[in-house]
Amino acid sequence: MRRSVVATLPAGALLLLAGCAGQYGGGVRAEDASTSRTHQRGLMARPTSEHAVQVWFWRHGKPRAVRRIVEGERSLGSEAIEALLAGPTASERARGYRTMIPPGTRLHGEVTLMGSGAVANLSSEFREQPPLVRRRDSSVEVYKLAQVVYTLTAFSGVRSGRVVVEGRAVEDGPGSSDWDQPGLTRLLLARHERPPAGGLECSPVPSAQLSGDLLALYEPAASASFTTGVVRWSGRTRALSGDVIVQLYEGDVEVWRSRQQSCNGRFSGSVTPPPTLAGPLTLRVSVTSPGDGRVQDVERRDIVVG
Repeated sequence: MRRSVVATLPAGALLLLAGCAGQYGGGVRAEDASTSRTHQRGLMARPTSEHAVQVWFWRHGKPRAVRRIVEGERSLGSEAIEALLAGPTASERARGYRTMIPPGTRLHGEVTLMGSGAVANLSSEFREQPPLVRRRDSSVEVYKLAQVVYTLTAFSGVRSGRVVVEGRAVEDGPGSSDWDQPGLTRLLLARHERPPAGGLECSPVPSAQLSGDLLALYEPAASASFTTGVVRWSGRTRALSGDVIVQLYEGDVEVWRSRQQSCNGRFSGSVTPPPTLAGPLTLRVSVTSPGDGRVQDVERRDIVVG
């Protein structure tokens, strides 16, 4: 039978690494974990007709599931991994979906099942080729592994997943003992997941020095770079009791915000976005002042980070 993999609209989203369920573009509802897992037959099932499976990519720094319709003579688990390795469609990429799995990675043989643990034997590209990301760090190794494990454990009855490369256990991952366990669970991956981290600090100055515009930024420049790994900012406000908040956006989606602080003078801070963010990234600094007591003054600066 001829095998085909057809992309469809996103299905459910298990936000096990981060927070609660969100909404996909086009009005497709995100499903919770218990619901979405029951929609798939077993990992080793070999259906004679088209069947839906879930594969996992990254979107706005968080893992997201999309649905693929597969048909073929191989097991559903193998078809799902093949669909995962094919990457997001052009339409999905336009909506912010990204893969950390290096291009050219192939599945050797079929996915196997040992008890409740699934194993995928991938080609050397998975370990040796760099992923197509704008910034690399050691966490990329865990992010690409997470996509495979999440795809395998989306099947009912599969509690953990393992990746081997050319038939051999991966030995150079972050914490090789984690990678070499018989199975990798979602809880283990959650331990490595890193949401954007950052903070905001204020340094008051004498009121006599508070003049000029409500908000002035010293850093970053009009265009900053995300590739260094850390986005920094500094500035000042002339408001005697102005509230400062900093937000980071990927496209029009907020992916991080600082705690709102009352500042009357200089402020500074930084945020470290994960490499799963693809951009464009925008840093927004906002100051809200009581003004004349009746109407609040608000001033914002948007800086393109890259």
